[in-house]
Amino acid sequence: MSSSNAYYDAIELDPSPKNPRRLRFVATAGAPKAPEEVAALRRDYEAAARVVAQLFPDDTQAREELFGQMHMAADRGLRGPQHSVEDGRANLDELRSEIIDRAHAVRNRRLRSYGWYVALLGLPCLLLGFAILLTGGFGLLANQPNDARAWAVAAFLVPAGAIIGVFAEFALRMTGGLQYEQLLVMDPGRWHPGQRIAISVLIAFIFAFLLYFNAVQVGVGGLLLNEFGSKTPALGLAVGGVVGLAFPAVRDIIVRLQPAQKS
Repeated sequence: MSSSNAYYDAIELDPSPKNPRRLRFVATAGAPKAPEEVAALRRDYEAAARVVAQLFPDDTQAREELFGQMHMAADRGLRGPQHSVEDGRANLDELRSEIIDRAHAVRNRRLRSYGWYVALLGLPCLLLGFAILLTGGFGLLANQPNDARAWAVAAFLVPAGAIIGVFAEFALRMTGGLQYEQLLVMDPGRWHPGQRIAISVLIAFIFAFLLYFNAVQVGVGGLLLNEFGSKTPALGLAVGGVVGLAFPAVRDIIVRLQPAQKS
C-alpha cells in the first residue's frame, strides 16, 4: 500500500552514521497523525535497532553495516510521499534474517565464554569437591562433625554445579536454532556471561542455606536436595545445578520466602 502522505522528513542514524545505536525519526511539520500501520512499522524498526545495538555493542563495523541496511529499508517504508508500508515490512523481514545470521557468531562466542568458565572454574571446583569428599578433606576433617564435612564439600560442589548448570542451560536453550524473538534475551536479564555466572553461584549458596535449614524442601527425582548437608554431601553438585538450569524457579522460591510487610 502506498500513500501520498509524508509523515517523516528524515530518518537519522544516532549518534552518528559511523557509530549508530538507534534510529531517530524526524517528523514532518504539520503532518497528520500517522496511521497505525505506519506507527507499528516504525516501532518494529526501532525494536530492530535495539536488537542490533544490544547484540553488537562493541562491533562498530557490524552495527554500521546493519544500520545502513536498516536505514534504507525504513526510508522506503516510512519516508516520503510515495513510501510503501508493504515494501518496508518486506525489507524488515530480510533485515531480521540478516540479524539472525550474524547473531549465530554472537551465540557461539557466548557459548565459548561459558565453556571457559566451566573449564577454568567449574571443573577444578568439581574435582576438588570430590577429592575432599573421598579423602575426608585430605585427612583434615576426620574428626569434624558431619555438617562441617558436608559444607567443606559443598563449598566447591555448589559453585561447580551452578557453573556447569548455566553452561548446560544456555546450550540446551540455543540448540533448537535462533529465533528473532530470542535475540534480546540470549542471556536472561541481559547479563554478560561472567555476571550471570557470579549471580548464579551467589544464589546457589543462598539456596543451599535455605535447604540446609529446611526453609524449603526440594526434590529432584527420588532425591531430596536438603540431604546435601547431612546424609549425601555429593548432592551439593545438584543444588548448584538446579540453580544454573532452572534459575527462574529458584528465584521464585526465594522471593516467596520474603517476609510479608505489615500495612
